[in-house]
Amino acid sequence: KNRIRATVVKQNTILANSTNYIIPHKMGDIYWLLGVLSSKLMDWRFRKLSTNNHVNTYELDSLPIPKSLAKEIKMSLDVHVKEILQVVYEIELMNEKMGKYSSLQTKFENLEKEINTLVYMLYDLTKKEIEIIENSLK
Repeated sequence: KNRIRATVVKQNTILANSTNYIIPHKMGDIYWLLGVLSSKLMDWRFRKLSTNNHVNTYELDSLPIPKSLAKEIKMSLDVHVKEILQVVYEIELMNEKMGKYSSLQTKFENLEKEINTLVYMLYDLTKKEIEIIENSLK
């Protein structure tokens, strides 16, 4: 399981004291950022540099989040993250109804892989660097 867990919450949601939050300048800026924060790369980095179980504010501030990124990657991240949020919502509904969980789980895993691939591209990682990250998180 990822040490960093990121999602979008509705306005006026009460968060526990061990929860950090980011208020975006524009709502459109939140989805690509959610993809980056939830990626294997950020999870790997956090595991290597932190001994905490919680993400402290200073640790969140120190994550290497790009200030600008290629429009294509940003758009793809936005699309995939919005889609994965919808899949999570559908999984939650299906868990209640015990329906087509396995196909939604597969869709979730495929979207997660796509998001990680886009984040690796964003940081120009080599195949060897990606292998190190992927193997260390198994």
